[in-house]
Amino acid sequence: MGRPQDLRESATGLKRTLVHLAPYLRPERRLIAGSLMALLMEVAFRLLEPWPLKVVFDVSSRLRRDQWTLTCGSNTTQRATRGRHTFAGRSAQNT
Repeated sequence: MGRPQDLRESATGLKRTLVHLAPYLRPERRLIAGSLMALLMEVAFRLLEPWPLKVVFDVSSRLRRDQWTLTCGSNTTQRATRGRHTFAGRSAQNT
């Protein structure tokens, strides 16, 4: 019994093995199905892994840029407003 030469010979060998193991595997088919589903989900999540990370970095960089702009803008506005009030207060007191 040598190595199978084509797909048909391989399939018959696999079928023979599964027929022999079927009585032992039948009680465990829910466990086997769950394990197969977990394996497929793991592969799917591994393939999708870079995308959520990209979204997190994009959102965080966008937030940092917007917060920086808002912070700088609000500081400039506050300083300008304080300057006007201070200037107006001094001019009112000096008059």
